[in-house]
Amino acid sequence: MANNLLFIANWKMNMVYADLISYFNIFLPLFKQTKPINDVVFLPPSTLLFSIKVILEGTDIKWGAQNIYFENQGAFTGEISALMIKDTGSTYVLIGHSERRKYFKESSPIIANKLHKAFSENIIPIVCVGETQEERASGKTFSVLTNQIKPIIKTCQNFINKEIVVAYEPVWAIGTGVNATIEEIKESHSFILSQFLKQSWIDGRNIKIVYGGSVDSKNTPAILSLDVVSGCLVGGASLKPEEFIKIVNTVRS
Repeated sequence: MANNLLFIANWKMNMVYADLISYFNIFLPLFKQTKPINDVVFLPPSTLLFSIKVILEGTDIKWGAQNIYFENQGAFTGEISALMIKDTGSTYVLIGHSERRKYFKESSPIIANKLHKAFSENIIPIVCVGETQEERASGKTFSVLTNQIKPIIKTCQNFINKEIVVAYEPVWAIGTGVNATIEEIKESHSFILSQFLKQSWIDGRNIKIVYGGSVDSKNTPAILSLDVVSGCLVGGASLKPEEFIKIVNTVRS
């Protein structure tokens, strides 16, 4: 697995242009001052992708989209293609977030199609997996993860040299202030990694498994003490520049 930790800011449906300017007026001076050794990716709403490109070009910070469609063009009102995302200088895209699965009924086949399109257009996918509280309570965590991972691995078979980020996000810990225990995180990340490494064609250096679920600067050091965790997918805490820079500056103990 790669050495650099990866910190991904998922802004969800937050921020307008004025907020973007205010945010980076604070964040960028702190970033330049502290010179983080970790990799940083911002996922703003698609309306801000061209604006964030102007702000971040020339820095070591990357950016990407929160979603794509699996066709390049056509009569798909409201959708955004991978080619459109690439046009904004994006190098990452978030796929299969639990909110997409829940509210927009994204199935595993749809997620696999989006993953295929991201790979085809040389965009690094951040694919989300994770169980609900009910599924964990009934002992179905591993079966749920297996069912979510299978189509991802099947798609990866056609793109064996491509980089992929898998985000483990226990649904019950997203935006709730409740975090999975270190033991639960280690167990789930180890299981996810094992499913990939079972494949003889997998190069472990091309896989990063990051944790998402009420991540903040207080719990990040403990989470990153686990060698099976390659970074964090950060939601609400990433909307606060002073808080997010603390998270970005976390080093593995």
